[in-house]
Amino acid sequence: MPTSRPRAHACAGSAPLVLSTDELHWHKSTLSNPENCLEAAFTGRAALVRDSVHPTGTTLSLPLREWVAFLAEVTRAEGA
Repeated sequence: MPTSRPRAHACAGSAPLVLSTDELHWHKSTLSNPENCLEAAFTGRAALVRDSVHPTGTTLSLPLREWVAFLAEVTRAEGA
């Protein structure tokens, strides 16, 4: 089983948080399909988002309040 390399994740205004992606519990979107798959993990300070097709690629890090705002807006837009 390959081990993920440690990655630094930083939110605006905070020190980088270095974690191995193996240390995180990734949640796959229930709306994912083979072409469009997102996963999210949570550190306590940030929400991390990655492409589950390319899990060793770039990971987007958002402060938790921004993640909550993003989800609220997506939910609102889907109901419109």
